[in-house]
Amino acid sequence: MVLRNNTLKIVNSSRADEGTYVCRAENQLGSAEMTAILWVKEAMRVVLSPSRVEVTVGESVVLSCKATHDTSLDVAFQWFFNQKPIDFQQEGSHFEYIQTVRAKQTSTVDLMIRSIFLKHAGKYGCRAQTSADTVFAEAELLVR
Repeated sequence: MVLRNNTLKIVNSSRADEGTYVCRAENQLGSAEMTAILWVKEAMRVVLSPSRVEVTVGESVVLSCKATHDTSLDVAFQWFFNQKPIDFQQEGSHFEYIQTVRAKQTSTVDLMIRSIFLKHAGKYGCRAQTSADTVFAEAELLVR
C-alpha cells in the first residue's frame, strides 16, 4: 500500500515480495528515481533450556541457548544474569561461555556455571542477534 507521504508499506512480507523497487518522481522540471532492494529473511527463534532448574550449592549446571535463524545471516550471542551482561573475564572462575558448532539453520551457545553459590540464583538470559532481528529468552536458576 502507498501511504499519504508516498511511502510504500509492505504488510506481512514474504519471499514473494523480494526484489528491486523503484520510486520515480516527475514534474515539469524533470524526474528523479531511487532504487531499493528488499530481501526477506526468516524470523529468528531462540530457545533457552532448561527454562527452570534447581541445583544445590557447589554443583554445576549448563544452560543451552539455541537460535534458529536464516542461513544467510551470522548470529551473535550474549548472556545476562538478572538483566546485566555477564563479564566472563571477571566471573571466569564460575561462568564459562561455550560455543558449539553451527548447524545448517541453528547456532547454539552454552553457559556453564561451576561451583554454584547462593548468589548465583536468579534469572539467566540469552540474547541472539543478527543484522535483521534480535530475540531474547530467559531461564530461572534456583539454588538450595
